[in-house]
Amino acid sequence: VFQFVVSIVLFVGTFVIYSQLGYIQDKNLGFDKEQVIVIKRAYDLGTKTGEFKHALLTSSKIVSVSGSTAIPGDQNSDRGYWVGGTSIQHMQDLREMWADYDFLQTYGMSLAGGRYFSTEHAADSGAVVVNQQVERVFGIRDLVGRNLMAPGQTESQAETLPVVGVVSNFNFESLHQAIRPLVIRYLAPNSPAQFISVRVKPGSYPSTISFIEDTWRKYAGNEAIDYAFLDQDLARLYIADRRTSEIATSFSVLAIFVACLGLLGLAAFVTERRTKEIGIRKVLGASIPEILSLLTSEFAKWVLLANAIAWPVAYFVMNRWLQNFAYRVNLGVWIFVLAGSAAMVIALVTVVSHTLRAATANPVEALRYE
Repeated sequence: VFQFVVSIVLFVGTFVIYSQLGYIQDKNLGFDKEQVIVIKRAYDLGTKTGEFKHALLTSSKIVSVSGSTAIPGDQNSDRGYWVGGTSIQHMQDLREMWADYDFLQTYGMSLAGGRYFSTEHAADSGAVVVNQQVERVFGIRDLVGRNLMAPGQTESQAETLPVVGVVSNFNFESLHQAIRPLVIRYLAPNSPAQFISVRVKPGSYPSTISFIEDTWRKYAGNEAIDYAFLDQDLARLYIADRRTSEIATSFSVLAIFVACLGLLGLAAFVTERRTKEIGIRKVLGASIPEILSLLTSEFAKWVLLANAIAWPVAYFVMNRWLQNFAYRVNLGVWIFVLAGSAAMVIALVTVVSHTLRAATANPVEALRYE
């Protein structure tokens, strides 16, 4: 019973972890992570950022290019803000990043209100775009047209930043973390950027990357280029969870193997003790299925007991593990039923494989036993 309790708990853990990782893989993050190449340490371009971006756009394989101080999954700073017309005592710590005109298009994000930075509005250099979470934090339904205030050296020198748009919430951090309020500030075209994001057309990646590298050398000189596909970088946020999955799977296989060895030995012992009983039953007309049912039902009830013990334990353990994620799967009954059924099937196959020989043996030989 103890061995099958352990096995079922590990089975449930394996199913839950795989379900959660699948959920992470398929969840809509609020932006398009595919076909985006991120160039890191783009500040090596200095003031040639704008020229580099324009040069990349001469390729028909590149859809859009954007410079920013942060990207989804990497590097956002915090800063205090409050809403104009209220006091500094209402200041909240918000995540902050700087991005250029093309950030929204490059990442395929959508607006919930207002507009994004535009070359048609010169005053946007002092404006901000916020996510929906900022409105929730301040308890204001629509921030477009209002001002955010950022502290200066003194309270009277606070920055006044008009809100021109609200971007739909997107997961700019790992799914372990709930979406936090974010302020996007305007980054001028030639300002140094920490990251340059390049959206490319599907296919022909080697030639596209080669073009990007050649263009980089033209504008960054001898500085080495450091780039990665965004979806691969985001996947690295869950390396620890994938390792947990691999460990749980390995221990599940080991635990069920050990449990089956014990069950096989127990089945051999029981059938050995009941050899004469089996022979008598067969002489009196018992069929092979009836004999098998007699021998396996005794083991089945103990596996059912193991399920009754394992399910609450597995629920407690996996519910605690899922608390590490702000966005997670539900612990459905089907997971426990599947794990319990798998353990039951394995147990019965193990027992039947041994008891079948006793059930099909010549009853005369059984009656001569001892």
